[in-house]
Amino acid sequence: MAGAEMSNGFGSFSDWYAKAPYQWPLAEILPVVRIPIAGPEPFNTLVVVRTQVSVIDQTRPADGQRHGATLTYGTAFSLVGFDPRMQPTACHSTAVSLQMFQASDDTTFICAVDTVSGKFDENGRWTVTVDVVSEFDGVIAAATAYVSSWVLCYEPPIDLPRTPGKPRQQGSVQQQTITNIATLAHT
Repeated sequence: MAGAEMSNGFGSFSDWYAKAPYQWPLAEILPVVRIPIAGPEPFNTLVVVRTQVSVIDQTRPADGQRHGATLTYGTAFSLVGFDPRMQPTACHSTAVSLQMFQASDDTTFICAVDTVSGKFDENGRWTVTVDVVSEFDGVIAAATAYVSSWVLCYEPPIDLPRTPGKPRQQGSVQQQTITNIATLAHT
């Protein structure tokens, strides 16, 4: 049998992946969308991060027993200005939907997401942890999950490059307007 043996005696993931009814993408990272926002404080960015991941532990000959697993997935979103000494303040709404159920034959099954959480890891990368439960009977089975997180966070403003002939803008538009009005009043 090719690949490393797993403790359950079923062989390696790569052994069973080749026998699955369809070879789905093992991971698909979609673009990260950063949307500037004006609060609430301290937030200035809404980040939409999505990914599709394989629920790898589901790919095995089914034994009719219920199996639970806690899976943690890193995403393509890394916080700009991350300081590893402090856990960043963030609010999020994260959803996980199971999809692409595949089995080598007709069967009854259970596959569910019990809990979902998200946080920044020690490198500032957004990670999602999912508790899943599954039970397949008498088949080789697999499933994937679609993960979507909307994360409110603070990222330092981007320092835009200078446009030739124009000074770099500093401060908010409101502060600049007040400064301009004060300058006009004194001239």
